[in-house]
Amino acid sequence: MNLIEEKFYEELSLLPESYFKEALKEFLIVEGKADKVTELIAKRFKKGEYVVIGGLALRSYFKGARPLTPDIDLLVSSSAKDSLKSFLKEVKLKRTNVFLGSRWIVAEKDKVEIDLKIADKSYEQEALKYPKKVNYAGNTIYVIAPEYLALMKMEALREKDEKDLMILFKLSVFKHKKFKQLLEKYMPDKVDDYKQIKLMAELMK
Repeated sequence: MNLIEEKFYEELSLLPESYFKEALKEFLIVEGKADKVTELIAKRFKKGEYVVIGGLALRSYFKGARPLTPDIDLLVSSSAKDSLKSFLKEVKLKRTNVFLGSRWIVAEKDKVEIDLKIADKSYEQEALKYPKKVNYAGNTIYVIAPEYLALMKMEALREKDEKDLMILFKLSVFKHKKFKQLLEKYMPDKVDDYKQIKLMAELMK
């Protein structure tokens, strides 16, 4: 994108702070503690190096999604090594996990769990380039765009992911044409699953 297009995209990409704030409150994190965590994220990572994913991202778009788990999930660029190293110095490292072949780092800050997924797939690296943003507690926080969040859920496709996808597919901000193009590019074997889940979402209006 050129500078004019990027500026226009950013103007369209601002999420309502109220959704993000209410989502943080929902999983019983004391707001002051959540503020400290989001401040640390904004301080240590630059735009393009991370996005918020998971339940908090979903709730940033839609307040009626399933109950949140008490953590903040981040997708972190594999090239943001210095930023990640700096971030991990200020949190308590708890453990590392592997899910769907990807590495997760589980940390904690002020009793708030932070799950960091290293972006090791092409679509994840692409998702980092086109985030949505929310201004929260004096900081700019970047959230994964709904189409890329849907890709992550299509990859996992557990029962809870199917439910989340039905929510995403019904959002007015969700771009089905763009998502289908992404799906055909990165997960062509999931196109039929997408059609079926989309139909289910339409029937549940």
